[in-house]
Amino acid sequence: MSLLEWFALDRAGRARQGVFAFLVLASVVNAPRAETEGDPDYPGAATVAGSLSSIGSETMAPLMELWAEDFKRAHPGVDVRIQSSGSFAAPPALADGVAHLAPMSRMMNATEMSAFVARRGYQPTPVQVAVDAVMVVVHRANPIRGMSLAQLDAVFSSARKCGPGEDILRWGQLGLSEEWQERPVQVYSPGPVSGTRDYFRQQALCGGDFKNAALASSTSPALVRAVGNSLNAIGYVGLGHMIPGVRSVPLAVAPGAPWVTPSAANALAGTYPLARYLYIYIDKAPGRPLPSAVEAWLRMGLSERGQRLVARAGYIPLPSSVIPQQLTQLR
Repeated sequence: MSLLEWFALDRAGRARQGVFAFLVLASVVNAPRAETEGDPDYPGAATVAGSLSSIGSETMAPLMELWAEDFKRAHPGVDVRIQSSGSFAAPPALADGVAHLAPMSRMMNATEMSAFVARRGYQPTPVQVAVDAVMVVVHRANPIRGMSLAQLDAVFSSARKCGPGEDILRWGQLGLSEEWQERPVQVYSPGPVSGTRDYFRQQALCGGDFKNAALASSTSPALVRAVGNSLNAIGYVGLGHMIPGVRSVPLAVAPGAPWVTPSAANALAGTYPLARYLYIYIDKAPGRPLPSAVEAWLRMGLSERGQRLVARAGYIPLPSSVIPQQLTQLR
């Protein structure tokens, strides 16, 4: 069962499921990585040519852009184009043949899968390329020490499907006092095409809808800047979008449970509740090889060099035990 499938289970068992889901990852996080044929420094790496189009996750834009720079240095004959318009754009672009790579910050849903199968006759292939932790961010001057997932639900959703409790509209309801007590909570969220928004809705809001008052931001950089410019603001973004004007809020699985920061160690240990894999979906027809540029890109990303760029982009590299399984997806 995948990491996201474990996180999609009921809230009551979330702490146990999170630890189990990352158990293998945590056990090998410090293990050395083996080089792969996709590493541009590896003697067996071959130069390829052609074109390569990527359409999908805006959250993954920093990583895809770093990989593109490195890939083009190793394979100057490949025309690489990166369009980071949101995870919802990835499945139709892949099914229509417009994109060779479909990066997504969540797994495809059943509707997207069905549409791809109807068009192609087989399922798309998901390749895990990194680990991320969705951070809840506030203005750097905000003194809040932590929040529970139930409080997140009451802040971001009017449905409050995660459990009983009052609608949270003021910072005083989250334990802040003095000049913060009556300050309104201004909610920011990525726009509707964002995979991070869909992931957050499922995992933090138990599938409930966002409040009408939530302000949608077109991109993660725009969202995090808006939070950094407003004392009252709260939002959420992937690890790669942290800026100095904001700080992350530690989260607790349940009221009274310990608050946990969104660090790599806590994500890999299974203690941070909003951790996830990042994916690149590909069109891999049964019995047919991948286009050489697509295979070279993915082998580069899963190589030791590519995973160092994952860390440079602000995300969490895959542990070495996960990489061989992902490489089998390319055959």
